[in-house]
Parts: sequence; structure tokens; C-alpha cells
Amino acid sequence: MRPYKSQPIEMESRYEGDSMRIVSAENLNFRVAKDRPLEKVAGMIAPIPLDAYFYQKFQEQEAHLSTWLEQFDMRLGRVEQLILDLRKMVLESKSKDSEYEK
Repeated sequence: MRPYKSQPIEMESRYEGDSMRIVSAENLNFRVAKDRPLEKVAGMIAPIPLDAYFYQKFQEQEAHLSTWLEQFDMRLGRVEQLILDLRKMVLESKSKDSEYEK
């Protein structure tokens, strides 16, 4: 948590490329990442600090990775169950074949 309060800012955005944008706020222009907000702290407008921005990005990636891992675990469980079922079928088939040979 940051030890200071930020205020919402009126701003206008123009996109410059895939990952950057130009943001105008109170006659100031900032070239920042599309998802990096501006804030006003103690009367000064600036993009949020890099540590806060990176923390936000890592939180998003952690959530994405967590969701992906849950899906992976679920699919892996299904594959493991299929393997066990196939093993069971093979063993049953072998036991039936050995009964017919007798």
C-alpha cells in the first residue's frame, strides 16, 4: 500500500501503438503503457510508480497462471483416470484371453 492518497484525474487518451498511448491531463502529455494509469498526488500528476504498476501486472499474471494451473490439474486428473481405465481394460482382456487358452 502506498502511504499517500491519489486523486482521480480527467484525462484524454490517444493510442500510439499496440502497447503505448499518449495521455493528456491538465495540459500535460504522458507517453505510457496502455494499462498504466495516471494519478495526482500532492498536486502533481504522474503515472503511477513503477513498483505499483509492476505489482498490478504481477497480480494479473498470478491470477491468470492460477486459473491455468487449475484447468491443467483438472485435465491431468482426467488423463490419469483414462490411463487407469485403460490399464483395467487391458488387464481384464488379458485375464479373459488366458481363460480361453485353458
